[in-house]
Formats: sequence, structure tokens, C-alpha cells
Amino acid sequence: IAMVGPVVKVDPNLLPHAPNLFWLGGRNYEVLPNYCKAFDLCIMPFAINAATEYINPTKVLEYFATGRPVISTPVKDVVRQYSDLVYIARHQDEFIEAVSNALREPDQQRIERCIAKAKASSWDNTVKAMQTLIAEAIKKEDRKSNRSITPLSDVEIAYAYQPTPGS
Repeated sequence: IAMVGPVVKVDPNLLPHAPNLFWLGGRNYEVLPNYCKAFDLCIMPFAINAATEYINPTKVLEYFATGRPVISTPVKDVVRQYSDLVYIARHQDEFIEAVSNALREPDQQRIERCIAKAKASSWDNTVKAMQTLIAEAIKKEDRKSNRSITPLSDVEIAYAYQPTPGS
């Protein structure tokens, strides 16, 4: 088991240690695809506590893009948004069973739905959806202002939108 990512809010000396468990620490975004290529599956073993009660782990969409099964503890937003795609394990035995099942018989249809969800949630698609919502709001007859508003053109948006690494 390779744990890739920074260790935060936990004393590293308190982490579990085993011959098959490797705490690799944080890595640059540029090299993460290399790690993902080697994954058999992706896990999100978040502790369920006050620190994780309100998180919305963005890594779930990144994991979907790998084309690997995803297993998570029951983080509220993961359960709410992705319980049809992510294997949710509420305790240790369920986690072990989910990992074993996903390794033995990966659900290809679920994986394809995960990839489609990741593609649909790309930054480009998110921006397009926001543009559509803004354009619809501008056209509404019940707007308080009568001032004419014109949405930005594709050229203006392309110039204004500057993606950054890791965004």
C-alpha cells in the first residue's frame, strides 16, 4: 500500500507501520500520474472525526480519472455525491472486503461511469456550465436592473481564464 500525500494534523510516529505499507509523503502534481499508473485501486481512508466532518475531497474526481476502483470511508460529501460510484466502507472489515472485491473483480461499468463523471467535472466543463447559468440569469425578465448585459465572448474568456498547475 503506497500512501502518497503529505501527512498533516497527525504525528508521523503514530502512523501504522507494516512491511507492505509505504508513507511516500507529498509529491509534485507533475509526477502523480506516474504513481496512478501503478495503482490497482485508489483508497481514501479518511478518519471520520471533527476534522473530516466538513471536507469535500477533490481527490475523488482525480481518482475517477485514473480508471481504477475507488474505496472510501464514509466522508459525508463522498457518500452524498458519489455513493453510486465509490465503494463506501464504514468499518475495517468492510474496507478489507471492498478492497478484496475490487481487486478480484473490478466493476468495469462503474469504472466507466467514474471516468465519465471525471470528464464531465473538468474545469473546462465547469466553466461552461457556469457561463450557461450566468447567461440564463442575465436574460431573465425579472432582473432588478434593466441595464443591458452582454456575456463575455469565447475570446474574452479564453484570455481571462488562466489555469494554474494543480487547479
